[in-house]
Amino acid sequence: MAFAGVLSACDVPADVGVSETESPSTQAQAQTESFYKAINLAGSAVTVEGRTFSSFAEAKTQGLSIPSGYMEAQSSYTASPQVDSATGAMLNSGIWQSGTLKLAQTLPSARYNVYLYILENYQSQYRSLTLSLEGQQVAQGLGALQKAEWKKYGPYTVQVSDGALNLDLSASAGDPHLMGLALYSVGANPEPIPGARTYYVSLSGNDSTGDGSQARPYRTIAKAAEVVPANGGHTIQVGAGTFDETAQIRLKERVNLIGAGQEFTVIRGGRFDWNANGLIQLESRVPHPSGEKIPAFVHEDGKTYGPFDRYVSVDSPQELAYFSMEGQNLASSGIKLVNRNHVKIHHVKIKDYTWAGILSESAGYAEVKDLQISNFLIAESSKEDTGSSWGNITLRGTHEGLLIQDGRIEHLTNPTRPEGYFKGSGYAIKAFRSWEDTARKQDELRSSRILNIVQRGKDSAPWANYTAANIAFEFWSIGADGVEIANCDLNAALSLEYNAAIDQNPYSFYVHHNRIKTVKSGLVELANSNIIVDSNSFDLTGNANPWNVMGEYNNGGPSNQGPVLKNIRVSNNVFNLASFSPAMFVFTTRVENFKFYNNTVISSGAPALFEFRRPSSQGSGAIDIRNNIFESGSAMKMFVFTENNNGTAPSSVAYTNNLHKAAPVNLPATTTQAGNILGTAQLARTGAMPFPYFEASSASSNVVDRGVNVGLPFTGSAPDIGASEYGRPAGTIGTP
Repeated sequence: MAFAGVLSACDVPADVGVSETESPSTQAQAQTESFYKAINLAGSAVTVEGRTFSSFAEAKTQGLSIPSGYMEAQSSYTASPQVDSATGAMLNSGIWQSGTLKLAQTLPSARYNVYLYILENYQSQYRSLTLSLEGQQVAQGLGALQKAEWKKYGPYTVQVSDGALNLDLSASAGDPHLMGLALYSVGANPEPIPGARTYYVSLSGNDSTGDGSQARPYRTIAKAAEVVPANGGHTIQVGAGTFDETAQIRLKERVNLIGAGQEFTVIRGGRFDWNANGLIQLESRVPHPSGEKIPAFVHEDGKTYGPFDRYVSVDSPQELAYFSMEGQNLASSGIKLVNRNHVKIHHVKIKDYTWAGILSESAGYAEVKDLQISNFLIAESSKEDTGSSWGNITLRGTHEGLLIQDGRIEHLTNPTRPEGYFKGSGYAIKAFRSWEDTARKQDELRSSRILNIVQRGKDSAPWANYTAANIAFEFWSIGADGVEIANCDLNAALSLEYNAAIDQNPYSFYVHHNRIKTVKSGLVELANSNIIVDSNSFDLTGNANPWNVMGEYNNGGPSNQGPVLKNIRVSNNVFNLASFSPAMFVFTTRVENFKFYNNTVISSGAPALFEFRRPSSQGSGAIDIRNNIFESGSAMKMFVFTENNNGTAPSSVAYTNNLHKAAPVNLPATTTQAGNILGTAQLARTGAMPFPYFEASSASSNVVDRGVNVGLPFTGSAPDIGASEYGRPAGTIGTP
């Protein structure tokens, strides 16, 4: 079996239908736009990019209207960049008009992405065009092309509320012209609420005399948010430009906030406070119907906190999209959400906030459900100090159905901030319990996914006086029940830190198809039961301080993970340890039912597989090691016992069908052994890493069909040894 996941961490799991040729996260990806229609202006019907472009004549019978005065133009250029014949035909037909070219297309009221196709058919650098949609300017400088050069412009997002899209293309140089127009509906638009309307905000607006109409827009977003009533499904549409907001933008329930595009609508403002409030605030505090208070507790600092108000979460479908935010290293948080369900945040750029770029909080024992954050860039926007760090995306308290997908998080610098502010850029994503849950300890992330995230962070974080490594995603003091982390590309460690029970899913964490190449740390802090780590690429090449690969890191203190870690499966991963010799798994807690299946471990040193530290790790249970490649420079130590551990071997160890370059040492005398091979794995050792580099070199390789059936899918007469299965696609590792 190679890089196909199964969703059970216990004993022999059963396949749950993951495709053999694509990663599970690919199946789970949400579609953000759907093709609606396209038009070949002044031309015949053609198929471009797999989509049907209606002929100009047909389009004019289906709701396209253009005021008189436009001209049709035909040309015969060889388009650059080169295209197929159908695309070339579309680009060589177009319409133009002196001054401003105006088009209107009837459309259902919804949100659309607009794409324009333009080819220069007169002379180089002849034109400079400005695009306006629904009366709002969204782009400038279009059409500045070399002769015969073409370009697809967009997407430009627009909310259509009156049954027609109005498009104006004006010229500051040359004449406006257009060859093709494509329209995509955006997102899964909810059923419209009767009476819902769009309120407009523009740099040319006025808060005193405006009424939010397109003709009389407001000047500030805060004013529109103050005026727009809750629960009506209304949308605040913000035009292009930089909006310096002097007041907090408090969005009521079921109010959407839509900009003209990440590059065109920029929102700045906010201030620092100790409650991490957002420049954009979505907050609901509805008392629990019981009227009960949350009991007070005594903190480890000796002080009593509480009692606290108890709340319920509020269903508030609303969308925030198509804008950028700049905190200027002064404001606390970009977007803060409290106790609201079904919120979607997408196509946003957020940078330079001091607590968090996006902060979602379940307060008063409420739960946040179905929060979606997608298609984003968040940079240098998190609290960090020598005692703790937050995340550029921070999650406090219980969340269910969370989806974070298709984004990039950068935390690379130590930005300059005023005295008394937090100095760093924190972690990428951090989840931890709410303050009210300190004594109860029942907050958790449930049935949630983090998919297709690129994270780039600096080497060190300031925790423990700047001796700690940076963290990509940390789950600290909060339970996990069905959290999937897949197809991410990380240069800092994962911290899966809190061991809590699961009751709704077959795993706590399912970590698969990720690429993790750290620069100053280990790879995964592994301190959870019921976890699956499958089909990842782990790489220590170039690491400046490669601690242990996986395990518990608690600075020598007693374990805080409970009496036992159980039901852990690590399978089908590539561990490229370079020249280092770390302990791969370090435990200060008893371990039961640990399965290490079909992995490829490469090191020119002599790493250890398991290190059991301290008496608290004595008495471990079943450990299963099967179908792995261990290619080390000298003998690998399978088990080591340190820091006053008495060296008692786990109750049962199975060690079968593994291939070692050098004979292993430190296997307990009671180990069950069979089918092991001594030699060098016959791998391709060419091409990209991890695959095809670490795939079997041929069907007759000494790793093909030499494994034992451990309950994972395979081809041939028996499973292969190592992370790949000969003849089966490896799947996408890291972001697609």
